[in-house]
Amino acid sequence: MLWLLLACTPPPPPPSLECRILTAPAPGPLAERRAKATEAVEIAGIFMEEGRLTGDGGYYELAANAVACAKSREGETAAVLLAEAQGLLQLHRFAQAERVGLLLRKEQDNEAAKLVLADALFEQGKLDQAAEIYDELLRRTRAPALLGRVAWLRQAMGDWDGAVELWEMAKPLPMKPEEAAWVLAQLGWLRALQGQPAPELDHALALLPDYSEALLFRGRLRAFQGDNEGAIADLRRAGPRWDARRALAEIEGTDPLPDCRLDRRGCALYLADRDPEAARKLMEEELAARRDAATLAYAAYVDFRLGKAAKGPMTQALVSGNRDPQVLLVAGLVLEDRALVQAALTPGVGLFAEERERGKAFLEEP
Repeated sequence: MLWLLLACTPPPPPPSLECRILTAPAPGPLAERRAKATEAVEIAGIFMEEGRLTGDGGYYELAANAVACAKSREGETAAVLLAEAQGLLQLHRFAQAERVGLLLRKEQDNEAAKLVLADALFEQGKLDQAAEIYDELLRRTRAPALLGRVAWLRQAMGDWDGAVELWEMAKPLPMKPEEAAWVLAQLGWLRALQGQPAPELDHALALLPDYSEALLFRGRLRAFQGDNEGAIADLRRAGPRWDARRALAEIEGTDPLPDCRLDRRGCALYLADRDPEAARKLMEEELAARRDAATLAYAAYVDFRLGKAAKGPMTQALVSGNRDPQVLLVAGLVLEDRALVQAALTPGVGLFAEERERGKAFLEEP
């Protein structure tokens, strides 16, 4: 009878395409650890970690595939929704990440759910809503990741001294090497933007020699200081991330474009003075995902290059107090404000070389 029962039992459905792809071997710095993982959600997390370490956005696409596999197997569990929202943040799909974050909080309203939703709100420029969640979490914990988020929030509002204070608070706390390198890299870059020594970048790379974020920041700082040899070494190791490609292309006299998928905004700013119509299309996609101060400022600059009215939108973009050098530069050019351009050029490390030249040329005009 048992054989008859087994013969009548339908075979299990074939695995989804996402799950079949997941079983294919993929190289990477954590490939050995990934090969030992059995759950799709765990594999997604490892892919995201590899993306952060290497600066290669392809790992985030692989993570999204792993999340899709997990969803086909498990449905929209809290663990799956959390991994999905975290992956969407890495892919710069911030509005979608907010929607998933809201679903997650209905399933499991814990600190992780609140943090991922706050991150999605922050990246879209919804700073007051993000701050409310961050403040609530700060009353419970002083975790480095949370302190870093609040530091970013203060920096986005123009409070760079407050941001430095928070990064300094996070620095001595117990952390995994990647998290410690992240804190040091962010602190070092913020110091560099203010014209201060940035030994934290070297300290981050002493912890993780191939950490993409720290290599990008140190490479850009070295390029600004005229150390092209050191800059090229760092920027090549930083991976295929857009800012590294652009900085490297300036030194080597090449074209940084082939792929704008993971930094449409950065590509749009680069294209605004070369192909403003292509820049406009990229900015339309970006504005559908986020409307923070930098995105609005870049969109206004693209409009300016297209001959459209841009002073009103640019003025609105500055309301948050954002002091990012690239934002200040494009704002100064659109508003014909010499003080803003001068602020962007002081000390100027946050600008690419051609942007510094553009700002200097503007200041030299009668």
